[in-house]
Amino acid sequence: MIQELKKIEARTEKLTPIRKAIARNLKNAMQHVAYTSLVQKVDATKLWNHRKSVVKKIQEKEGVKLTFLSWIIKATTIALSEYPVFSAKVDEEKGEIIYPGSLNIGIAVDTPYGLVVPVIKDADKLDIIGIQKEIIRLASLAQDKKLKMSDMQGACFTITNVGSVGVLTGTPIMNYPEIAILGTGAIVDEALVKGDKIVPGKTMNLSIAADHRWVDGADMGRFNGRIKELLENPETLGDL
Repeated sequence: MIQELKKIEARTEKLTPIRKAIARNLKNAMQHVAYTSLVQKVDATKLWNHRKSVVKKIQEKEGVKLTFLSWIIKATTIALSEYPVFSAKVDEEKGEIIYPGSLNIGIAVDTPYGLVVPVIKDADKLDIIGIQKEIIRLASLAQDKKLKMSDMQGACFTITNVGSVGVLTGTPIMNYPEIAILGTGAIVDEALVKGDKIVPGKTMNLSIAADHRWVDGADMGRFNGRIKELLENPETLGDL
């Protein structure tokens, strides 16, 4: 079927308050950080199969459908506990780096009225099912425009899942004054080399962006690589 152009009309629209806030925050971030990013590829075959094996049972038992994001958040909290600088904030006036006592993880949520970032509080204390329940609760509030300011405050690290709209890789911008942000791409089919064989598998790109003033590229690689290692071995992430 041949597609037709929609009617194009010249018009002027007022910027919405949320768009103004997004613009202000992103401009503020890029003005204050020494931006750098890198990407690593995850063999997501085990993760794909693991989720497939449990998703129906968990949905029947707990009433929630597990998404890959819950495993990604769990892996990220473990990596942050091992590389705490990525969850820290810097007070430049005092010359101090401030480490949080718990891991509050921001999740970027795409809504019809713009991007919002609700926060999963104490994500390090939740199992995968608990994380998923919070994802669902916060995403629902976001879609219904019912998020409170307290729902969007206190994050020490943010994850943006660009894969949800089919994107393979992105270079996300930090939610300043956070030091870093993780971007996750779509899981896709790919031929993988295993020893002397080529086998079908699933892959996903992990993009880490950070303020290069406070973290070095090698540490970014190690931190991102640790998340990759955990996702490639989902059984190491503990009980659901």
